[in-house]
Amino acid sequence: AAAPAAPRPAATVPGQCAPTDRPHGPEHSVRPAPLGEPAPEQLAAVQCAGFVRQLAIETFAAQIMTLPLIAFVFERYSPLSFFANLLVVPVIPFAMLLSFVAGSLSWLFGSIQLFGAPAELLLRYITTVVDRFARVPAADGQLSLDVPLLIAAYCMLGVILVYLWRKTKYRFTDYN
Repeated sequence: AAAPAAPRPAATVPGQCAPTDRPHGPEHSVRPAPLGEPAPEQLAAVQCAGFVRQLAIETFAAQIMTLPLIAFVFERYSPLSFFANLLVVPVIPFAMLLSFVAGSLSWLFGSIQLFGAPAELLLRYITTVVDRFARVPAADGQLSLDVPLLIAAYCMLGVILVYLWRKTKYRFTDYN
């Protein structure tokens, strides 16, 4: 009888989830993945975790980069907008696509009710999430910047970005 396969070590690729403690090997009908890659049953979880992490990082970056301008123009900000955006941003492209399809088909066939229903569902979801977050008592905060502070904020963000870029030697063209 063959000796049972040793469990795979934890994933070493940055951003991958660590594998579970489930046994691997032919006796468990699970094909061991190459070192550093998730096993087939873990691939969906790793991809989901990667999507959520990427969504959170991009949402946070967008919030940081727009906060000075929002404070300058609207003189307020929402501390909960990050969490609302995590729920809303993934469906925006689908809502846009379905709205375009509904508009195009209604132009050709004259009725938007039938074709617009899927877009309406997504748009209602978006407005419901935004409305629910807006009702939370801590959803609104005062923050105003004048022009010199706005310029200083963006200069400071620029210095931080250049510092991080030089420190990490991150090449955006390698990952986008």
